[in-house]
Amino acid sequence: MSNSNLALSIMAHDDYREKFTTVGCSFMKMISTLRPISLPDRFSDVHPFYEFMVLFSDLPEFQIDGHRVSCQAQTILPINPGQQHGVIKGSSRVSYTLILFEREAMDRLIRQVSGSPFSQGFPNMPQPLRVDIRHVLMRLLQEKDGLPIGREIIVPRLAEELAVLLVRHYYQPLVETGPGNPDLLSGEQLRFQPAIRLMHNEFAKRLTIEQMAELNQMNSFNFIRAFKKAFNTSPYSYLTRLRIACAKQKLAKSNMPAAKIGKSCGFQSASRFSAVFFKVTGMTPSQYRKASQPDS
Repeated sequence: MSNSNLALSIMAHDDYREKFTTVGCSFMKMISTLRPISLPDRFSDVHPFYEFMVLFSDLPEFQIDGHRVSCQAQTILPINPGQQHGVIKGSSRVSYTLILFEREAMDRLIRQVSGSPFSQGFPNMPQPLRVDIRHVLMRLLQEKDGLPIGREIIVPRLAEELAVLLVRHYYQPLVETGPGNPDLLSGEQLRFQPAIRLMHNEFAKRLTIEQMAELNQMNSFNFIRAFKKAFNTSPYSYLTRLRIACAKQKLAKSNMPAAKIGKSCGFQSASRFSAVFFKVTGMTPSQYRKASQPDS
């Protein structure tokens, strides 16, 4: 796809060159405000790309497919292809960077990085901007302003690194979508259906590698090695993400204390739950609860 097709309706205005700077390659475009701008009431857009809005100022009145989203500075908001999104109420002095990825390229990376044969999109929730992503964004801006020699080689590589980091930090893999996934396995994954079914049905209990390996009639060493090859993640990481997915749902939809939520999702202690939750999501359980209930 030509980079010229990676555009937003806001870029159609004649004065956009005075307000934005852009850098990109065939499958990615990054659009940054040169200075704080004003966004009009009810401004909206819809397009076939993956979009990531990096906020450097608060944007409290935003919507995605009719659902209100309140964004704070230093957060990133994923928007999936075909989702209608925009400003509910006009905002002034807004600074941001928009990252657009061509859908086919991002879907391919999602499958490769997450180990999932399916791509169900990113969660529409503002999340903390990670340091490694900020670093790549700065490198891309430096390429925009630096010497052009080698730019056509460096920018696509930085764009691919950025896409991998976005999937790593913000994508919810297939294991987070709930029970029933053992029936969606394919290829080399099918042989692990007994262990996967056990994890999906019993993740709140104490499970061991030995139990899972025995179900698959393998020794522990071969089970771990073959599982990682089939899913691009270890059995322990798969199980941990199931537990984190359970905790996310309960944090967002209930008032149960975080410590009880952790225990009900398979974590043996409140401290362990908090540490693992922060490592996976970049947020504490209380921060996640607050971010997932913006109207509360």
